[in-house]
Amino acid sequence: MKTPESSSGSRTTVCVPEPLTAAAATEMLQHNRGFRIVARERMREADVVLVSSESGDVDFVRSLRAVHEQGGTRVVVILGSPWTADLFTAVGLGLAAIVPRGKVSAGGLARTLDVVAKGGAVFPLDIQAVALRQMRVAQRVLEQRGMLACGLDTRELDLLRGLADGMSLDEIGARMCYSKRTVTNVLAGLTSRLGLRNRTQAVAYALRAGVL
Repeated sequence: MKTPESSSGSRTTVCVPEPLTAAAATEMLQHNRGFRIVARERMREADVVLVSSESGDVDFVRSLRAVHEQGGTRVVVILGSPWTADLFTAVGLGLAAIVPRGKVSAGGLARTLDVVAKGGAVFPLDIQAVALRQMRVAQRVLEQRGMLACGLDTRELDLLRGLADGMSLDEIGARMCYSKRTVTNVLAGLTSRLGLRNRTQAVAYALRAGVL
């Protein structure tokens, strides 16, 4: 079903790969001029991908990987039962919102799709609780390995703090009781691991992560 153009001519493109979900979404959004629904083959041009799943389990996360590989980078799922899989893996594959199936409404779905299309996320309180539990577990594992959630270890963080303070590698080495060669190797290791080009990008990464 074709929806009318908005007065501004700009609409959010929503890819709905499953025919039944597409039919339901079209019915719910047919009077909303802000959305245009397209099929699976046009996924790469979509602002949001809308899918439906009975459960948020490992199999669903696998299906998210397939969506991600086809170009779906922002995913909204209508979920039928409680979430049980690794939420952070799902978010890394594009999951940006969960709408409980029993609470779906035309207005609520439109608001969620709009938020996600603009770069936001929408998760119910029970999903937020799952995220906090999984985050605590992940943090404990990282701490056992001397790592922070931002992907840096304490030695790397000390090095970046020195660079942010304008210190030379010699000065940083003296403060950390390392040779300049060791400091250089630490810097090279973290920039390579994080895909950064130089020390300036490394400092900027730490600043964005909120650890400096």
